[in-house]
Amino acid sequence: GLLVPEEFINIAEDTGQVVALGKWVLDRACQQGSDWQPVDIGRQLTISVNVSPRQMLDGHLCDYVREALEASGLPATALVLEITERTLMVNSPLIRQQLDELKQLGVRLAIDDFGTGYSSLAYLRSFPIDIVKIDKSFVAALDEDEQAVALVHSIISIAEALGLDTVAEGVETPTQLETL
Repeated sequence: GLLVPEEFINIAEDTGQVVALGKWVLDRACQQGSDWQPVDIGRQLTISVNVSPRQMLDGHLCDYVREALEASGLPATALVLEITERTLMVNSPLIRQQLDELKQLGVRLAIDDFGTGYSSLAYLRSFPIDIVKIDKSFVAALDEDEQAVALVHSIISIAEALGLDTVAEGVETPTQLETL
C-alpha cells in the first residue's frame, strides 16, 4: 500500500538503505526534472531532492549527483538538494567536502525546515547554502501568532542580508501568503 515517508525513512536511515533509496530518488527526480524543463519561456524550473545525513556521510553523493545529471541531461542549476540542520550539525570534514563539491557542480543547496532544529545562524555563513526553507510550522502560525510573524520576518531579513533565497513551506491561506 501507500506509505508516507515518515513511516519508512527512519528505518531506511537506520539500516543504511537510505543511500540506495536516495540514489534511486535522485535519478528519478533528475529525469523528471529534465522532462519538465520548459521550452522558450525564458526560465528554468528547479526540482528539489531531500538528502539525509547518512547519504552525506556515505561519501559518494557527489558521484551520484553527477551521474544523475549526466544521465538525465538536467542542468545542475536546476537541481536543489535540501539538507537538514541536523546534517550540518555533524561536524564532519566529509560533509563539508561534499557540500563544496556539489556547489562546484552548480547544484543549489537549501537548509530544509530552518528554525526547527538546533538552529545556528553560523550555518548560513559557514556552509555554501543558497536557500533557507522556512518550516511549515512557522508558516501555519502566521494567521494568529504575532511571534511567528516576527520570527518569519527575521528569518527572511537575515536571508536577504546574506544574499540567500527564501522559501516558505506549507502556505495554505491567503493571510499567510499576504503576510509573507
